[in-house]
Amino acid sequence: MEEDKKQLFEAKQKMKENIIQAKYMVDGLTYHFSNIEGLYSSFKKSNSEYLIDCEEITRAIKHEVVAYLNRLGQFYSFAKSQRVKNIFPNPLSELDFISKIIVFRMKQTAHRASDDPRNDDKNYNIEALDQRFSYGTMTINNTVIFDIYLTEKRESISFEPIKEHNKVIQEINGFFEKLDSKIYEEDSGILNNELCKWLINELYVVMFFAEGDNRLEILLDSNMYDEDEVRYVIAHLITIDWIFKHNEPKQTYLLKRNMLIEFEKRNLIKNETKQLVLENKKRVLEAIYIAEEQGLINFSFTLLGASGLEKDSSSFIREDLGEGIDFIAFYKEDLKDSGYLTGDYKLTELGRNKILLSKQDNK
Repeated sequence: MEEDKKQLFEAKQKMKENIIQAKYMVDGLTYHFSNIEGLYSSFKKSNSEYLIDCEEITRAIKHEVVAYLNRLGQFYSFAKSQRVKNIFPNPLSELDFISKIIVFRMKQTAHRASDDPRNDDKNYNIEALDQRFSYGTMTINNTVIFDIYLTEKRESISFEPIKEHNKVIQEINGFFEKLDSKIYEEDSGILNNELCKWLINELYVVMFFAEGDNRLEILLDSNMYDEDEVRYVIAHLITIDWIFKHNEPKQTYLLKRNMLIEFEKRNLIKNETKQLVLENKKRVLEAIYIAEEQGLINFSFTLLGASGLEKDSSSFIREDLGEGIDFIAFYKEDLKDSGYLTGDYKLTELGRNKILLSKQDNK
């Protein structure tokens, strides 16, 4: 399950990069359309009554449309690619108009159908299409229009770039919105459900669980979640780099420390969980203080209650889940980041003052 999830995640990550590249293609469409608009502006400033009389402008418009359609062809090939279909099964459902006018790219601007014939050429009036893109310019109301006649249906497909560019862009934007939703919808669904929040809170207090043997069942015994569902969420959290495996034979999982701010920001951590973590950090700090006062090398002995700490140590020691995790180190790192411990985990002045103030408050 984790491997399948990992492959899907990697495909989605690669798709994010491909979307950036595809949007550069769309930027090309916008660039060529801007040039087309500029050419129409030049016509309006001229003394000519009809566009068809402005041969230089008309020719330039047609060259820009060829470039425009080729960029559109790049985007269309991306949209219907297998990599997109793996995430968005029916992508062309969002591109009805583009799917219709792409014939101009397929039969003319990528290559002329008359030069490189295909089986479906018989459905179109290819000779007239060749003329439209060369000397046989068609204009209506002083705008250049391209059309291709469908011989069997007795109708034509037309494209008027200056008026229909917005329709092209609207379809492309709708396509990207749908593709984005496919990429991120599972993230949203999983990360906001109660099962995920439960797992995050369990791991947040540096309690760990393992997939092997019966270790996962220890956590499941007191919860209503199905084991397969839990495993699926675990796999997802690994692939988005929120948790990681430790001690591979026992398949033990821990939170990524660099994600703690993200968890807080998303309000994934319950208040009682935060309080337990604060208490545990305080206990670690107190244990280090006692160890330093008594000249002990290993403060863990004081932490486990041998020197008067009355709190139950179950948050730190989980014998039922096995050994091999230095989970106290998580708290030490946080205390160091907060300025309470030095780089070699000795009390700083700030840390010592915090303990002394706490002792005064308890009196």
